[in-house]
Amino acid sequence: MADAFFTASMSSSSPLLRPITNHSSRLLGRALSLLGCSLLPAFGAAQTAPTVVAPPPAAVGEKAAAAKPATEDDDSATESPRERSRVLTKRNPIASEYQEPGAFGRIPGVASDGEGVDFRAFFGTPGLKRPGPQPGLAELTYTYNALAAAGAWGGQIGWRGATPGERPFIIDLRVQQQSAIRAIQFYEAAWEKTPVTLAPGTRYLDRARISQDDIDTTNRTARVALEKKLAPGLLAFVQFSGANYDDVAQRNRIEFNYGAGTLSSATGTPQISSDGSLLQANSANAGTRRYFSDAVTGREIRRYSAGLILERPRFNVDLRGYLSDWQNHVSTDAWNFTESKLALSYDLSSPWFPRLEKTAGTPYTDLTQANFNDLRLQRPLTVDKDRALRLDTDWKLLDEETKAWLLTGFQYRSKERTNRETRSVYLRNAAAPLTLAEVARKQDPGKIMQDTYVLPRAIDFDAGLHALSTRPASFAYNSSRSIIESYQQLYDSSESVSAAHLGGLVANPKWEVEGGVRLEQTENTTLGTSTTPASLDTGTGKLLASVVENGVTQNIRETTGEKDYRNVLPSLGLAWKDFKPFVFRAAAYQSLMRPQYFDLVAYRRVNPPTRTITEGNPNLEPTELFTTLLAVERGLPGSGKIGLELYRIGVEGFFHGARATELLDGALYSVSRVENGGEGTIQGFQLFYRQPLKTSTGLWTLENVYTYSDTEAEIPGRPGQILPMPERSRHLFRSNVRWERGSWGAQLAGSFQSRALDSIGETTAQDLYRGNVVTLTPGITWRYKAIQAGLEITNLLDYPERTSEAAGDRVTQNQYSRETYRFSVSARF
Repeated sequence: MADAFFTASMSSSSPLLRPITNHSSRLLGRALSLLGCSLLPAFGAAQTAPTVVAPPPAAVGEKAAAAKPATEDDDSATESPRERSRVLTKRNPIASEYQEPGAFGRIPGVASDGEGVDFRAFFGTPGLKRPGPQPGLAELTYTYNALAAAGAWGGQIGWRGATPGERPFIIDLRVQQQSAIRAIQFYEAAWEKTPVTLAPGTRYLDRARISQDDIDTTNRTARVALEKKLAPGLLAFVQFSGANYDDVAQRNRIEFNYGAGTLSSATGTPQISSDGSLLQANSANAGTRRYFSDAVTGREIRRYSAGLILERPRFNVDLRGYLSDWQNHVSTDAWNFTESKLALSYDLSSPWFPRLEKTAGTPYTDLTQANFNDLRLQRPLTVDKDRALRLDTDWKLLDEETKAWLLTGFQYRSKERTNRETRSVYLRNAAAPLTLAEVARKQDPGKIMQDTYVLPRAIDFDAGLHALSTRPASFAYNSSRSIIESYQQLYDSSESVSAAHLGGLVANPKWEVEGGVRLEQTENTTLGTSTTPASLDTGTGKLLASVVENGVTQNIRETTGEKDYRNVLPSLGLAWKDFKPFVFRAAAYQSLMRPQYFDLVAYRRVNPPTRTITEGNPNLEPTELFTTLLAVERGLPGSGKIGLELYRIGVEGFFHGARATELLDGALYSVSRVENGGEGTIQGFQLFYRQPLKTSTGLWTLENVYTYSDTEAEIPGRPGQILPMPERSRHLFRSNVRWERGSWGAQLAGSFQSRALDSIGETTAQDLYRGNVVTLTPGITWRYKAIQAGLEITNLLDYPERTSEAAGDRVTQNQYSRETYRFSVSARF
């Protein structure tokens, strides 16, 4: 299958046969396609665990998911830059940014997926209400980003109705569009060791990049849900949804390559900071790289769910099935222009805003000296298929003051992912150079990063493609690199999970006991590729292609893998309620997070322009977690509550991003992959406070959650060292203040997440830390009868997203996106 796919794709990638389409026509085609798809049948209720299985007390299973499930209500059009890069990745349940305040001292429940993070394990819960006096809803929205100085319109229309009769069909329909135009400005850097002749053992700013991304996003969703009582106590439901996400992202970047030249101290005597960073340096015979990308992303999701629910006085049965087809296809044109033999310098007086200079000749804003270096036309396609079936039952055993239920069930789900890419690589032809000035945009982007840097003009992507078709002498199509890089993107991966559970719940007015055991079996199969010089080829795996690159024959072969493991996941929860107004709870349970099945693929991707390598790790094992909890809650007047939870999580084999370096073809590459850590612990406490207050100025509701985490982690590759747990912040605080008075309402939501280890390097000095995260989101609403208007401002503080190596002088990212305003007007009818 792989042979046939790439035989066809590579033949169409040659310079003479590949059709050249301009940017405007691609956008028009995508828009028409998405408009049609958005009207397809759709599934779209919130992805939650079945409700039938959990009889009173209602909080059973509240901690099943560490992250909110993705639904059509999530605004994918304005998701954070970090979330944009994680679209294919599971959420880490021990990461602070995905913690959700849940009921204190409770277990997830044996009916919950032991992984506890993947919303696809659950599927839509029925329970549509009969329509009220105003079954229709229409909403118009306008979203404006201050950095892009542009806005976009969106909205939704929905209707809920019922057919006549004692047992009507209840119907829920909705079509929605979310749109946003945004800009993101950022500084990035890569650090390397200094040459032996200059301050040996320290690190210098090897590659410094300043960039701006302009993003235009539209997310369309459609949903229909049907529910009907077939007989007393028998309910049937069908739900469909479709989502189409269209995203155009263009990047303008200039990169200063100090390491490409001869490094020297800017002052004669190296100035070195306390963390071993070279603060000032000159570089002779260095260069710049100007990178431009035009990425058009289309994402289509189709979800279907159906089920039957039988309710009887002594037992309940919930049977449901789910399937999803998900496609992500991207069209990316990645251009590189370079300059060489330059005199460059840097100064880290401000590590977040370093001074980057070209010290001789024309300024770096001059485009006439930037020559075309390479072009990659990338056409990847990722396809996901999810299937699931679950049967859950609960049996009422006691019906006295002490009530008891027996919980049983079976779940099966399978996920398959396939990735293919056709990539055409064009290199420079020195005999017919093409300068950036010949294909650049006319407009000047001006200053970026709080007016710190002047960003040179970017390429006009349509002009670049026009040059590709009309000036073929300037572009040397490289068939060997095209084939190798296309095959590097090939992978298949599948995962199936079978599970059965047996549990019980016993409760009376004074105490509760809940517990049980869940048995799971997970099977993974993967297929990737490896590229090996023919002289070193062992002959293992199917031969897909042989290409000659730089006089060396490279063999590309399939690499396959399998993994099969079983888990027994017990849980026990206790509650004492005979101490009113206090409730005391204790709980212990075991859970796990499976590796992202793409990370299990044995693959290796080499990116020469950025000098980066990403690898898969077929030896990854699941992360196992054992959690113990002690909690106390106290009710407050007016439905308020205050609570304290003490927790300890023992972690085995946690996932973490690993960073290393590798010398390849005389250049130093940065290598990244996911690896298992050793043992670790997360312990601390969580405080929760919620209190409504009625005053003469209106009804106020205060809600605050604070989590303290003390963590330790061991890494097999660094014996004897104790590190913090990756992605877990020591402090996490969230606050929400709401106010209502008459027709008016307001809300102020804020959060603080302290510094956290992001990825682990070869040494302590190379560990990557993400800085504090601070958010503040105010909003105001006004209502008049069936009409409501509102304004919400996200990222009001414009607090930058920052990462650095070790102590902080070696900054690796400093990113700004400014505030976004969302105005909405809705009416019910």
